Amino acid sequence: MLELSVNKFRANLKEFVDKVISEHKAIRVNRRSGQDFIVVSANQWGLIRLKQDINLLRNKLMRSIVFEGNTWNVYENLREKDKQLHKNLCRILKEMQRENPDKGYGKPEQLKYEMSGFWCRRLSQYDRLIYKFD
Repeated sequence: MLELSVNKFRANLKEFVDKVISEHKAIRVNRRSGQDFIVVSANQWGLIRLKQDINLLRNKLMRSIVFEGNTWNVYENLREKDKQLHKNLCRILKEMQRENPDKGYGKPEQLKYEMSGFWCRRLSQYDRLIYKFD
């Protein structure tokens, strides 16, 4: 990526804009205030946006839930024993699949010490869901 000062960019604006369009390369323009900016062509910008959209879709589509050990049996038993708790759990699981697993309902909290790497959400005043995500 080409880098230049704002004064040089301003003095040769047409030349640099033509270069960005013809060579499909971005230019970083440095300002004294430290608030630099990047100049890209509309085609480049479209590709950048497309890559971002693909990554967002990939993240949303690729997320799945894996029940380890006997957790599936606990989930099934919960459906019959405590419908409200089961409803809260389903709400959290759906939210985690669709959105960021470290934000949302149940006050997500990163665990510490021997549980480092795991997260916790409240299902009720006493019950917690403990999970890990990539």
